[in-house]
Amino acid sequence: MVLTAILGWPLNLRADQSTASRIQAHMGKGYGLLQERSYELAAREFQAALALDPALTKARYELGVCYFASQRFKEARREFGQLISETEGDSEVLYYLGRLDLLEENFVGAISRLEK
Repeated sequence: MVLTAILGWPLNLRADQSTASRIQAHMGKGYGLLQERSYELAAREFQAALALDPALTKARYELGVCYFASQRFKEARREFGQLISETEGDSEVLYYLGRLDLLEENFVGAISRLEK
């Protein structure tokens, strides 16, 4: 008991559980707001989750979707661009990048991404 208190394990476990709970709360709120089509509010929740853990690819993906739906295409491209390497070319990420290419009239890029 003394050993764990000296090493700080109980504090770290509580901190990890607390962070995980906060991430889960932000993700849950974000999904709820997505269903209501409140994209800007949902984006804030996914940003908050990413602030707690920048490696959350699902939060980054949903943030990209929110930006795309809000016509914040530059921000959407940034998020999906980061995801392309993190997800090893996930088809859903390629789809949104292809849609962004279409909007920018980059037809060669759009065809390349969308045919995958």
